Amino acid sequence: MICVSKTVNAPVEKIFAAFANAKEMDKWYSSKTKLDFKEGGRYANADGDAGEFKKIRPNKAIRFTWENKRYSTGTFIELTFQSKGDKKCAVMIAHDRIQTRQEADDLRTGWGWALDSLKSYLETGKRISYADWETAQK
Repeated sequence: MICVSKTVNAPVEKIFAAFANAKEMDKWYSSKTKLDFKEGGRYANADGDAGEFKKIRPNKAIRFTWENKRYSTGTFIELTFQSKGDKKCAVMIAHDRIQTRQEADDLRTGWGWALDSLKSYLETGKRISYADWETAQK
């Protein structure tokens, strides 16, 4: 299991909506996102990520399966949102049932970029490309 977290200067409702709306996800995470945001609904994007929403608690948590042919099958993600007042929120991604150390390292890096991109998008209106983020990490 890996965990990645980030505090974002935005209200919890806005952060939750960034995960719950395909057009919003395309602005900070992927492209061509398809999202049936309900328990039992599915999602997919151009990066090859797909899965099923298992539990949705508005502005609190989202639990879903995560499938990507580059990684082991059968993993789960839980996103949790903790409001820090009217204008801040802590977001945590817990990715469970990862099979190898290499996958864990790759996923920790990827989710780190995702939360930095989300933070940048919500605070400045600008997405961070993975390539730019990776260069800045070195």
